[in-house]
Amino acid sequence: RDGVIPEGVTELEMKAFTACTQLKTLVLPSTLSVVPKLSILRCSNLKEFIVSDDSPYFTTVAGCLLSKDKTEFVRIANSSPIFIATSLGEKTFVMPRQVTAVGDTAFATSDVNFVMMHECPVTSIGEGAFAECHYLSQITLPSSLETIGDDAFFNDNVLEYIIYDGKIEDFRNAPFSQYNEGDEDGNDAFRNAEVRCLVQ
Repeated sequence: RDGVIPEGVTELEMKAFTACTQLKTLVLPSTLSVVPKLSILRCSNLKEFIVSDDSPYFTTVAGCLLSKDKTEFVRIANSSPIFIATSLGEKTFVMPRQVTAVGDTAFATSDVNFVMMHECPVTSIGEGAFAECHYLSQITLPSSLETIGDDAFFNDNVLEYIIYDGKIEDFRNAPFSQYNEGDEDGNDAFRNAEVRCLVQ
């Protein structure tokens, strides 16, 4: 089933598309400028976003929603062909290389297993970016990462490994190091995962 948002709409409402499990394509108008966090969640069969070439705000890569300049990853399409499937049926996501920011709730409730960002200049991960990703077991982070938003890894109870593209001392001294100190920010899963570094 397709969803079509008419021209003239500038902002989605919160929870506008929640648990729309039959939704496969979502067509966005060129006038849409704001996609709030929590506006698109649990759309497990969403294969692609379609955005007009005339949109000054958004574009797509392999069906996923990005900012027009492709520097912010806005929202995953859970059934997008961007995923690499393993022989065991696990889903690996490789972040497009020009991305510098992962938006709020960009991957929330996705069934992705592995996320790789170490070859991207990502500096920020937004609030709830990977929240409720109950199958996420491993994530690879770049040494450029500076900030991680509250609840970014909320309830990711199978997150086992964080692979960091740097040395362990760099990880401990990174600008986001406060997320390892146990504040009440909803990132316990991140703190409890084992850190492995690509540089010795």
